[in-house]
Amino acid sequence: MTEPPTWIDMRPMPLPTMPRQVRIAGWWLFAMAAIAFAVGVFVFVNAEGESHAYRAGRLMGDMLAALVGALLALRFARGTGRTRVAAIVCAALTLLSAVRMATEGESVGLVQIAGAIVVATQLTRTPAKEWFDRPAPRRE
Repeated sequence: MTEPPTWIDMRPMPLPTMPRQVRIAGWWLFAMAAIAFAVGVFVFVNAEGESHAYRAGRLMGDMLAALVGALLALRFARGTGRTRVAAIVCAALTLLSAVRMATEGESVGLVQIAGAIVVATQLTRTPAKEWFDRPAPRRE
């Protein structure tokens, strides 16, 4: 027969705190998505004619990876290694499209380049790996 739990067993487990690297990456993903959305809406609202509307759609398509990255950042608190890898892939895709935008003269591409580099480097650091490789939290 098992003994009932003692007072030591009944103490709540301390919640782990999210490492600084993961918080930085999350905030950058949110900032890049906000900038992408704001620029896309601004260009679309001010579009005059078919060529401007095409440009706005292409700009939003280029920034789609940043918007998906922000959705992944919402999962960082309970995320797994797959969430981290998906966020790194979104950062890489954002970097590629931002380089193309910057070479075409879009100044928002420079902000996206900086953000993508920060996100990729922060999520590949050891504390971020350990955060996403931790045991899955229990759902209550």
